[in-house]
Amino acid sequence: MKRLSFGSWPFLHGAYRDEPVGFHKLLHRLQDSGYDGVELGACRPHPNPDTHDTVDRCSHVRVEVAEHGLAFSGMAPNLRGHSLVSTDSHELYLSAFTRFADFAAAIGTPTIRVDTVEPLVHLAAIPVAVMIDRATRAFAECSRLAADRGMRVAWEFEPHLPLHSAEQILAVTQGVRSLGYTNFGIMFDVAHAHVSSNGNEHELLRQFSRYINHVHLCDTDGTQDECGISRHLPFGQGCIDFQRLLPDVTGLIDVEWWTIDMCYQDDAWTTIGSAKRFLEPFRK
Repeated sequence: MKRLSFGSWPFLHGAYRDEPVGFHKLLHRLQDSGYDGVELGACRPHPNPDTHDTVDRCSHVRVEVAEHGLAFSGMAPNLRGHSLVSTDSHELYLSAFTRFADFAAAIGTPTIRVDTVEPLVHLAAIPVAVMIDRATRAFAECSRLAADRGMRVAWEFEPHLPLHSAEQILAVTQGVRSLGYTNFGIMFDVAHAHVSSNGNEHELLRQFSRYINHVHLCDTDGTQDECGISRHLPFGQGCIDFQRLLPDVTGLIDVEWWTIDMCYQDDAWTTIGSAKRFLEPFRK
């Protein structure tokens, strides 16, 4: 049976920005709702490398999660603001990644997320082949750092960020894998897959299946917000045919966790219970 987790980042943004939901309160809600884990958005006021910069503080978070009968399914670090595909120099990006990777390892996180961080609007003059080479080298180094800490790296491709076509994603992923980093893989986020493939997420799933090492589930209507981010909707409020998609997800992808991602959902708190009820028949 797939284990279910819920991402903590929706409770830090959007309608929750001014009054974020505390991490301890979220753990209680997930425990009461029968979840197996939580996926950490490592930003204030939730645990992050700045607030949990000692062994004791990291141990406290690890124990706190376990005492609620939960585990970490993964961690989403905040690497925005750094350069990746617009430069050959990745020192700042990798330095930030290393801090988050150290923190993720200290709290017992099996998977850490990466993305290509820079808005597409600033990159029109850079050849795609150059961006692929730069992303491959940077992600390979991230994978080396993560492997040294016993973790996987999951690339969350997004339609408003560079390298989000199927060909580009495969080129980078196969490039990193060819360097020996089998701990690197693709995150299959249903909303991003639907938008990036113009509504053909099933084909994208088949193309990526051998490389997918992490899954984010939500519904979507196929649109993007003012920042270009794929809309993540509660199950049943979008256009995804989960009766068709989820058996394929189960059959084609060998992952332990399904993480529910309600990014920028104003009613994310109420979806904690309804999302689990929706997915329960499929994960069995």
